[in-house]
Amino acid sequence: MLLAVLLLSCAQGASNCDGKDFYVTRIEGDSMLPTLQTNDVTVINRAYPYRKLRRGDIAIIRSDYGYNVIHRIIRRHRGGKWITRGDNNRREDYVILTADNYGGLALVGESSIARHNRFLVKRAEQNEKKHTQLVAENDIDRDRLVNARAEMDFVYTWALRDT
Repeated sequence: MLLAVLLLSCAQGASNCDGKDFYVTRIEGDSMLPTLQTNDVTVINRAYPYRKLRRGDIAIIRSDYGYNVIHRIIRRHRGGKWITRGDNNRREDYVILTADNYGGLALVGESSIARHNRFLVKRAEQNEKKHTQLVAENDIDRDRLVNARAEMDFVYTWALRDT
């Protein structure tokens, strides 16, 4: 059985190619034909949550043999695990996809990319909400400081007036 083996490499000039959330990879092998062919390039979202995976997604499975495999999720397995198979393979993979060997979501096809974009928008909205909350808290603190200073100035002015 031939596997679509990933050669992990960052493309020159790719944004967010710092090894944290995204990386670009080149495909080798024919197990994912016709979806992915040798020398195709795809983006992997390493930060996409395992719990949000679903049937039809193309995921990265980290192998115990030192290489990664990119295959499609075909069905749920007991215990929250997934069974995968290459699009060009007749048999399911022997290795079961788990949270421990999950390497990310391949951004292949419109549905994966659209769902990934919704994930990014939601994450950005959460970050914006946190930022807005921090700014509001800082504004409240600044208002308290201004009010306290005004009270101190008032007290000081009265104290000088009485002397």
